[in-house]
Amino acid sequence: MSTIFRGLPWQPAHRNNVFCGHRSKIVCLAWSPDNEHFASAGMDMMLYVWTLKKVFASLPQVERGVSKILGGDPKGNHFLYTNGKCVILRNIDNPAIADIYTEHAHQVVVAKYAPSGFYIASGDVSGKLRIWDTTQKEHLLKYEYQPFAGKIKDIAWTEDSKRIAVVGEGREKFGAVFLWDSGSSVGEITGHNKVINSVDIKQNRPYRLATGSDDNCAAFFEGPPFKFKFTIGDHSRFVNCVRFSPDGNRFATASADGQISWSPDSTHLLSASGDKTSKIWDVNVNSVVNTFPMGSSVLDQQLGCLWQKDHLLSISLSGYINYLDKNNPSKPLWVIKGHSKSIQCLTVHRNGGKSYIYSGSHDGHINIRENDSFSGKGHTNQVSRMTVNESGQLVSCSMDDTVRYTNLTLRDYSGQGVVKLDVQPKCVAVGPGGYTVVVCIGQIVLLKDQKKCFSIYNPGYEPEVVAVHPGGDMVAVGGSDWSWSLVVAALVGAFGSSFLYGYNLSVVNAPTPYIKAFYNETWYRRHGHPINPDTLTLLWSVTVSIFAIGGLVGTLLVKFIGKFIGRKYTLLVNNGFAICAALLMACSLQAGVFEMLIVGRFIMGVDGGIALSALPMYLNEIAPKEIRGSLGQVTAIFICIGVFVGQLLGLPELLGKESTWPYLFGVIVVPALVQLASLPFLPESPRYLLLEKHDESGAMKAFQTFLGKVDVSQELEEALAESRVQRNLHLLSVLELLRAPFVRWQVITVVITMASYQLCGLNAIWFYTNSIFGKAGISRDKIPYITLSTGGIETLAAIFSGLVVERLGRRPLLIGGFGLMALFFGTLTVTLTLQDQAPWIPYLSIVCILAIIASFCSGPGGIPFILTGEFFQQSERPAAFIVAGTVNWLSNFAVGLLFPFIQKSLDSYCFLVFGTVCIAGAVYFYFVLPETKNRTHAEISQSFAKRNKTHPPEVKTDSTVAEEKANGQPETDLSSTLDSQGQNQTPKCVFSLQ
Repeated sequence: MSTIFRGLPWQPAHRNNVFCGHRSKIVCLAWSPDNEHFASAGMDMMLYVWTLKKVFASLPQVERGVSKILGGDPKGNHFLYTNGKCVILRNIDNPAIADIYTEHAHQVVVAKYAPSGFYIASGDVSGKLRIWDTTQKEHLLKYEYQPFAGKIKDIAWTEDSKRIAVVGEGREKFGAVFLWDSGSSVGEITGHNKVINSVDIKQNRPYRLATGSDDNCAAFFEGPPFKFKFTIGDHSRFVNCVRFSPDGNRFATASADGQISWSPDSTHLLSASGDKTSKIWDVNVNSVVNTFPMGSSVLDQQLGCLWQKDHLLSISLSGYINYLDKNNPSKPLWVIKGHSKSIQCLTVHRNGGKSYIYSGSHDGHINIRENDSFSGKGHTNQVSRMTVNESGQLVSCSMDDTVRYTNLTLRDYSGQGVVKLDVQPKCVAVGPGGYTVVVCIGQIVLLKDQKKCFSIYNPGYEPEVVAVHPGGDMVAVGGSDWSWSLVVAALVGAFGSSFLYGYNLSVVNAPTPYIKAFYNETWYRRHGHPINPDTLTLLWSVTVSIFAIGGLVGTLLVKFIGKFIGRKYTLLVNNGFAICAALLMACSLQAGVFEMLIVGRFIMGVDGGIALSALPMYLNEIAPKEIRGSLGQVTAIFICIGVFVGQLLGLPELLGKESTWPYLFGVIVVPALVQLASLPFLPESPRYLLLEKHDESGAMKAFQTFLGKVDVSQELEEALAESRVQRNLHLLSVLELLRAPFVRWQVITVVITMASYQLCGLNAIWFYTNSIFGKAGISRDKIPYITLSTGGIETLAAIFSGLVVERLGRRPLLIGGFGLMALFFGTLTVTLTLQDQAPWIPYLSIVCILAIIASFCSGPGGIPFILTGEFFQQSERPAAFIVAGTVNWLSNFAVGLLFPFIQKSLDSYCFLVFGTVCIAGAVYFYFVLPETKNRTHAEISQSFAKRNKTHPPEVKTDSTVAEEKANGQPETDLSSTLDSQGQNQTPKCVFSLQ
């Protein structure tokens, strides 16, 4: 809905007109320079020009490797296709005449005219089939059915427009055929054991029905009632399209990514394929009559086709609709261009007495309405905002981190001005004198004559929009603070999770002599003699190291718990482990049972293992990509705070006394209770809701709550893009993840990152602090307080990393952190060797220790947890965190087990081992690790694709097969035509869509 206000002040009481047309949220409005019209763009991907109410329809919504069905009316005057939740009907002779059906609640996949032309049936991803009227402008709904629970992939009518067949991705069945006006079944669609992709019905009696499936077979049915007759297994790939000829004498099947459409006289076939061509076949002589080369880029792959009277249409991966010319196959008659994704911005410019509308969309395209798209290579990502400056240039900013100045007369990107920015721009405004103001993530940039003048960093809020006063002397910038829900989720989640992990790392140090005395007393009471020193050492080693064993168990549990109850409830359930462990350990002295302390440490390890996987996943999925790194650092910051608080409470003045040491473990219950009381009021991860629970409404509300804004279209679009490419994928198991070639280098990088995190030697530093501080002349009773200061430095370094990670990126902090650690480890080895040579050398050792701690916490201490969440998409993430957690805990256990032997053998030279690990890690990250700052999960996966030498299955679908065909590799069995009566199962002819 749009509202027009007249007069000042603009109040609802002065509302002049209300325009209703959009079926989804309006995201942008703009007036024409003559003030007679205004344009509106919405999330329904429609652009309306009001007063005259002109509709510019969107293109088909397409994705690589997924064919697109074009439908035609029986009279041959109109064609239709789907985009999002809309069905778009266009006049085939004048495509500018368009009509939109927008009543579906979910994404529409296919729509087909009834042979009578009076009705259209459309099916969506939820399995809903809507049958609606075409004779009235309102498109009244006649009936709605749910044939099965799952995506509808194809629809077919009988020639009397009474029966309808529906096939797709049902959970228990893959198809249904019924009377459309009553829902009564008129047969069963069986014979397949996998998803059915296509269905068609012969348009004369006796009726016959054919289907094509992922099981590489086509099935043939007789009816009505329709009953399975036989299966045709000629294809070696999945059958993608099945079509009867109009005269009913033949039917054709196409496999892989092929689509086919019959000529009205049943003598020829039009085919479209991912090899970037469309072709006309003479089925009588089994030969190609015409080949239409559509281009050489990936976007020229052909996904669908339609032969409607004398018109031949095809759809490209770009979304463009091509009108093919049989007399000149080298060039289409014309191409319908526009947007296939949501419109994000528009502007209106008057030139030569005529008004032009320029629109920018999520696919990076800029279109000029009533003309054409700009030519040349332009933006590579979503266009965020654009405007026209006084020089007649279209100034646009995009998520590809550029501002472009494009001449409106030339309408060509080539040779035009491009300004590369440091961070992602959000909005742009122009003023007199060649000035341009750009608001970006965390900064405001002023440009003059396409050059940077200066930037304002960290304005104190997140800038979103900008406007320049017509006089050019003032600029208004608006923005928003991040939602408190996001902050609370991060703080409460970390306080009840990673804080407890850090706390339990340090809490056992201070009461060590009292706990050993407790073990000795308990042993004496049970056996009547003191405990053997070796047995005591063993018990103490088990007490310390069993925490890591519990962590490994917790890591392995995350996937199974998180799959069923989600990220948030995994964290809530995990508090039960913490409370149980706290009670066991706090009551162990009173009960006189030291085994309670050991079991409690194990349970606390389980809690830590779950927390260090579930919390980064939760934070990664709720955070906008602009602050994903900073929010991810909260995990590391609270680990450091936990270590610091454990050291603080362990002081003798607080709880580090013989009578109060059990309370050190009882404190664990406080963060768990805080999280239990707070987290239920916050939403679940929106990505989990959308991608795994398919709850789009819940995901939108969660995004709105966490981001503190109503318009979450961009975030939903990014998540939906991931959902579309992964909807056919199940959650990968650990074994499947390790075997998957498309994530091989992501897995290797995560393993090396987590191993370096534990094996870099930070834990070994604590073994030397007391002796080094003592040699520096610090009295023994003051050493605990000096050690406490190292925990403070650790926390401050982690906070610093959280503040700069979105500006500097992950790579510099990780490489620089490990590089500095290697440098200071080498220096520390020298100072420890020479510490008796001069009184000032131990002080230099102290500086090295503090520098190593600061270097670790400024990057390597937190970024590994961020990278694990960023490297993998939704179906891979749980298994990836299991792998990362397993490496983390096993490395932790290995350090605790092996370090005493390394120390005994090498003494102070043991730090050379850790320095070598740090150097190796830094070198690996320099050559392999890509920067992930401000990039979506799909973009990060794509950056690894070249190194993996393969694409994920959701990207390398059968369109990649088409590319292989285009490069000369044969594809054998893409299409065949058979006798429509089913009397002969031998193909009449077999040919390739090449």
